[in-house]
Amino acid sequence: MLATVSNPLQGEVAGSTPVMIHQTRKEKRTMGYMRHHTIVVTGMPYEWDERLSIKTVYEKAKSIFKWVSPLSPVMRNGFISFFIPPDGSKEGWSESIEGDAEREKFIQYLESIIYEDGSSPVDWVVVQFGDDELETKVVRDSDEKRRTGHH
Repeated sequence: MLATVSNPLQGEVAGSTPVMIHQTRKEKRTMGYMRHHTIVVTGMPYEWDERLSIKTVYEKAKSIFKWVSPLSPVMRNGFISFFIPPDGSKEGWSESIEGDAEREKFIQYLESIIYEDGSSPVDWVVVQFGDDELETKVVRDSDEKRRTGHH
């Protein structure tokens, strides 16, 4: 980034030579930085147990989040999916904190419907992407407890 006097994290050297000043992650948090989180959920419309149906999970998501994608058309083997988009706020801002709380509430619900063996009637993943520090990764997922043996 080229130095200007309008940004306190940038500066100029005598004689107006532009200089680069590295912004640390901590400084970016003070100003806010981008890190998107989205949730993707896939399941089936189980007719014999409404509690396990993707449609029930979808309705729960709609009761928590401001916007949830429409249900996808039924795909091969009867699977249906939907997603919850990122909250769009910079990390640390009130909207981001609210989005974190909504995601946690939904994940707690998803974890409440797992079977005794740790498997779940729906598959889900929380993905982090679009991060200013280029950290793209799976944050949490429906198989986590089975992988770690904590079911």
